[in-house]
Amino acid sequence: MQNEFDIEDLLFRFFRGETSPQENKNILAWKRSSKENQARFNALRDLWMLSLNTSANHTPDPTTELLHLKTIIAQEKGHEDTIKQENTSQHRTVYLRTVFSRSCAAILLFVIAMGCGALLYRQMERSEENMTATEITSIPDTMRFQANRGSLVSATLPDGTVVQLNAGSILTYTTNYGEKERPVSLIGEAFFQVHTDTGHPFVVRAGNLSIVATGTAFNVKAYPEERFVTTTLESGSISVKGISRRKDSFSIELQPRQTFMYYNDQDTILRSEVFNPEEAVLAEQVKNRDIPAVRMSNVKTQLYTSWKDPRWVVEHETLASLAEKLGRRYNVTFRFRDAEAGEYRFSGSFENETIEEIMQLLRHATPIRYTIDRGKITISIDPSRRQAFEKAAH
Repeated sequence: MQNEFDIEDLLFRFFRGETSPQENKNILAWKRSSKENQARFNALRDLWMLSLNTSANHTPDPTTELLHLKTIIAQEKGHEDTIKQENTSQHRTVYLRTVFSRSCAAILLFVIAMGCGALLYRQMERSEENMTATEITSIPDTMRFQANRGSLVSATLPDGTVVQLNAGSILTYTTNYGEKERPVSLIGEAFFQVHTDTGHPFVVRAGNLSIVATGTAFNVKAYPEERFVTTTLESGSISVKGISRRKDSFSIELQPRQTFMYYNDQDTILRSEVFNPEEAVLAEQVKNRDIPAVRMSNVKTQLYTSWKDPRWVVEHETLASLAEKLGRRYNVTFRFRDAEAGEYRFSGSFENETIEEIMQLLRHATPIRYTIDRGKITISIDPSRRQAFEKAAH
């Protein structure tokens, strides 16, 4: 198909999600053509995943590291020819051990140099020995981007669509992405800047919804532990598709500066505690009351999308809701000793503050006190300040 160096270059772009659908097909055909290729693919993939948990105090030159990597790969090729005489069961073990021991350092440096330290790839493993060629071809492999708690991730899909993942989020797509549609699955929160392609709709599957776009910018928040899926449109237009209480399908068109909130529990009651005072004025039940959702117009989109920006803006947010977001963003856990403490609201913005600095800010803005112990933050009411705070609020 290609020489060894070209294949290695292609594989690294594959792991970064930068290959086209046709290149993906070529890679999968190459991988499945022999056990030798499968062993090389799996070893490099495992090293790639291992490297995502490493860090460095400097950034090597990408060109230098790639040349170094190619030299080692050439050496491995020679070594591989030597061990081909060994039996098949021993071949994979020897080969993997050799690749890990002699190539690990170079590959880790290369990964760091390319600045892709937050992309995870997971191969959907199937036993291929008993499968026909048709069955193998019909099984799409899955690419996976993940932002762990305490991190944000930016990724580019094969068509040029840019995705920014919030902490605690996972985005997946299969290698047939772009053949008819451009479907992705989301758990968590992401902001999408979709590359325009009217012939291949971009579809985000999140919770019980599908959000369809062709070229636009929008935010989707769909954490499993939350009660609703929230879609906010910044520019362009999108269609939100789902199922009503009567199990009928629906499609709602959104325009810029509109937010659509779909209740996962099929609740159609407009609950005021979900919204801040400004949102409560904007929120309206969708015309078909069998659709468990509300739609808001003329929203401040930065309140839904600024989590991705250097300056994160918060307005009338309850401390309980804010604690969920801070927990993911800083990889900490919160406990409210007094439930009442979580009902206080906060407005402000954060920019490069540590979690300790943010807690100090919240303490001055609300009548709370807190303790931090090894990533666990406990919040309670400060009785000495509550009366004065409530008097000032009125």
